[in-house]
Amino acid sequence: MVNLDLVLWFIYSIKTEVLVEKLVVYPWKEINIAEVEKRLDLMIANQRVQITKLVACGPPYTWSNFLQPLDDMNDEMNKLWFPVSHLSDVAVPQDVVVCEAERKIFQRCLKKLSKYGTWFMQNKPLFSAHQWMDENADALELTPPQRMALKNTLIGFRLSGVGLPTEEKKRYREIDTKLSVLQKKFENNVVDSTSPRAWSKLITDITLLDGLSLDTLEGLSKAAERHKQKGWLITLGDSTYETVLRSAKNRGLRKEVYEARINRASSRGVVSGKRDNLLLINEIMDLRYEQAKLLGYQSYAAMSLEGEMAESTTQVMDFLNEVISRALPSAIREREALAQYAKEHDGVEAIEAWDIDYYLELVKEEKYAFSHEVLAEYFPATQVVSGVFAIAKRLYGITFIERSDVVLWHPDAKFFEVHDKEGRVIGGLCTDLYERPGEKNGGGWMNEMVTRRLQSDGSIQLPVGLWVLNFMPAAGDRPSLLSLSDVESSLHELGHNLNLLLTTQVDSDVSGTNGIPQDGIELPSQFMENFLWTREGIDLLARHYKTGEKIPDGLFEKVCASRTFGLGHLIVWLASRSIFDFRLHLEHDPLRGSRVEQLYREIFEFSLPVSAAYLPWAPESFTHPFCGGYDAGYYSYLWANVLAVDAFEAFLKDKKIDWSVGEIFQRELLSRGGSRPFMDSYVAFRGRKPSIEPLLRQYGFIE
Repeated sequence: MVNLDLVLWFIYSIKTEVLVEKLVVYPWKEINIAEVEKRLDLMIANQRVQITKLVACGPPYTWSNFLQPLDDMNDEMNKLWFPVSHLSDVAVPQDVVVCEAERKIFQRCLKKLSKYGTWFMQNKPLFSAHQWMDENADALELTPPQRMALKNTLIGFRLSGVGLPTEEKKRYREIDTKLSVLQKKFENNVVDSTSPRAWSKLITDITLLDGLSLDTLEGLSKAAERHKQKGWLITLGDSTYETVLRSAKNRGLRKEVYEARINRASSRGVVSGKRDNLLLINEIMDLRYEQAKLLGYQSYAAMSLEGEMAESTTQVMDFLNEVISRALPSAIREREALAQYAKEHDGVEAIEAWDIDYYLELVKEEKYAFSHEVLAEYFPATQVVSGVFAIAKRLYGITFIERSDVVLWHPDAKFFEVHDKEGRVIGGLCTDLYERPGEKNGGGWMNEMVTRRLQSDGSIQLPVGLWVLNFMPAAGDRPSLLSLSDVESSLHELGHNLNLLLTTQVDSDVSGTNGIPQDGIELPSQFMENFLWTREGIDLLARHYKTGEKIPDGLFEKVCASRTFGLGHLIVWLASRSIFDFRLHLEHDPLRGSRVEQLYREIFEFSLPVSAAYLPWAPESFTHPFCGGYDAGYYSYLWANVLAVDAFEAFLKDKKIDWSVGEIFQRELLSRGGSRPFMDSYVAFRGRKPSIEPLLRQYGFIE
């Protein structure tokens, strides 16, 4: 049984001229959630006592005698809880009894953490102590990052109801606790309904899989073997689903897989009633509405913009409406082209949602004369990973060195030390890149496993990031081969991690991605995606899995020429999801009843005129706004992409990459974290505020 006083598996130190730097890795194989719960109870009780004593000491409060001990306690709690939280995302027990038992403990812990968090943020004497420090910042000689951290903390206090009357504070705490449980349940429902236990399809006649590549067929065969079946097993994992929708000639199969995926966690699904997230959405929205009203906001959307770059709900809606109005003509032209192709070649009278990706690929192949299956042969997963690392090295001089002696949560997971150009360790990175439907959440994400911070003993704790994707695993003699969107996702999620790993801040509230507004957080990630579309970038990312050859000039030119075809559809899809998320949080009122389905159809009947019956996603499995931390914030993907494309233009000199600009980008943006207003950091890098024109040009919406 693990001794949870030793939450870290190993800590080793790197001596520098000034400080000792420490790199932390968790004891993944020894983590037991029942033991964590016991440790959590003790830690919460001890921290309550310590915090009360700190406040009782009275002013003068200083960074070292007040805020540093508070930060130490926060870091201690993060190190206890993060491993458990992470394992719930990537290692869901496949034994149903074990899974349910662990989830009950997890939910109890969530309630305890929520209650403790609101006790902390609603603690009036604690808030007053922070206010005193803010008012005396000059006399205390607080640094600009410390002042920014203090400012962000005070905003957090106010948004947590510290100024509310006693009864309203109590109600706020009840809401916060309930939301934490409901949001986790929403996530669990999506994971469970993606599991092969909820839905899978065994194919025994290979002719029904015409159009799928050899590596895909091998992967489906291996999936069947893992479930002790013979044939080809289709599941709802990200890569499998996307491949079937993109490549399967069997229209009936595409429809069946699409409907199974789109109906996850809904009353329409194969496990209807058991995991219906629509009921949870309504409850979540009612509670968020009540929370916003308690704090004096007209809507939850208005409350969510506190501290963001966007200054008002009107500004957000105007931005989204402009983007969708620019993209919609292109999307309609694209759909007309797809419909014409489908009718001429296959006699399809009306294309449906499950036809879009399939005919998009066929039209691209015909119009630009290249095959995505052939293109994928240049993107073996191992090459893409090394290529993404190589781009980071060219930009910032850093290297990633794998540590084979570090045991993680799954054989697919790997640990890398990150070294700067002088060879010093500046952090660590854990990767987990292959899909495991029902065991691991879908999509891609990063997380701050460990935050860079100055510790009370004077040492620097180095950052450790998390890079998670869902590629189809290798099968047989063929490696895992990636699509263009897979490669973009790889660049995207590493970009988030670079924001963490390259920070120079030592105050945890503004270190790495902390303190950056939600609508700026996607800038470093979306910025990295642009390298895929440059000759210098593609040469680092791509090598043929058999010959090791680079992508030929002719093929690369065709790929680039095809880039804008389909972007209208993609941007309308993103903007529509963003409008749905934002308007739902802006307009929700429990007295009017649920508007989820009504708003969903209203938006898509306007923006995606394919079919009123089948839409390209459903709210019940839309995790970002309901359990993914993007509540009323999904617009930030498009908002930050304006910054990302505008920033990337600074790297282009005569259409070639000037890698030296990376030093300025690192110094003015990545290293700064949330230590100053994000727009100030952007202007310091770019010399001006961002313009939307580069984005519209890149998308092909203007000349």
